[in-house]
Amino acid sequence: MPSKIDPNDWDANFSAKGPRQQGPLGVLLQTLLVLGIAGGLGYGVWLLNETMSEQNAANAATATAVAPTIFARATQRSIQATQDAIPTATPNLPIGRSLATSGLRFEPNERSQSKGNVNPNDSLQYIESREVGGVLWWNVRLFERANMDLPAAELGTSGWVLATTVTEPSAPPPVVADSTAVPAGPVDLPTTPIDPSSVILTRNANTNMSVSHPQAWTEYVIGENLAVFFSTAVDGEQGILANKVIGKNNDVAGIQAAIEETINILAAPNSQREYAINASEGTVKFVRVVRGQEAKIQAFVTVKPGPGGSLGVIVGFVPESGFAANQAILQQMTRSAIIQ
Repeated sequence: MPSKIDPNDWDANFSAKGPRQQGPLGVLLQTLLVLGIAGGLGYGVWLLNETMSEQNAANAATATAVAPTIFARATQRSIQATQDAIPTATPNLPIGRSLATSGLRFEPNERSQSKGNVNPNDSLQYIESREVGGVLWWNVRLFERANMDLPAAELGTSGWVLATTVTEPSAPPPVVADSTAVPAGPVDLPTTPIDPSSVILTRNANTNMSVSHPQAWTEYVIGENLAVFFSTAVDGEQGILANKVIGKNNDVAGIQAAIEETINILAAPNSQREYAINASEGTVKFVRVVRGQEAKIQAFVTVKPGPGGSLGVIVGFVPESGFAANQAILQQMTRSAIIQ
């Protein structure tokens, strides 16, 4: 079939205004442009990777250089924490060990309450010895525990133990600096008035009894039926004691016996006591060993009926010289005690 020629085809394809057909040079230029753009993008990606690699290498080098310092600091902190947890030995104190489970008692007296136990093979520091009624006692400090599974006193706690329950010390203990200056008889210790605004009521979780005391005093758990013991010093020159005494009648004889049993916890063994008790409360004067010397102590005592047929004896005590200034607050502290 003969082709049909349209006169308009010339104008549409070959006139000055018609579309230009791309030649080989145009195709080459377009190809080079595409390759240039692709190459530029590839170089940019490569350059970015190189930069990141260099930065990572620099960071790794810095971390490698800093790591020993960080590790050294962490190690030093760990060592320091470990050292802080280990009780510091008092210079020149000899060492020994416990032979049996024994209570660290406040006084060299088997009736004295315990601050907690030492157990077999526990390491002890020996402070001083004392012979009471022909029996030798050692004042020791718990230095290291041999068996962490057994209940024991806190590390650093000091107290009296029978000499038969511990080994001989590695050397004689040093002479106490003021031992030559200890007076022959009881002394009056100076004391200051207790601040009434600092007194709070605290419940003892061990016995469920609540006792008022100054916030500056510290609690000591020293017995199953002994609620709280607060004192400004380890030797207990002043404080408050709540004792639940079982098996005593709520009469004059029972109250007197309950008070006597409680004062035995505080007073020096075989020392004289002076009672001024009217019905269920009053005052008691006695001698207590404070920092290695006998001191005159006076207390205000209140007795209350307790659960299970017990009597609650609450004793607030201070050095005798400060009793007059503190009598009112001692009365308040003992009378507000709750025996449960």
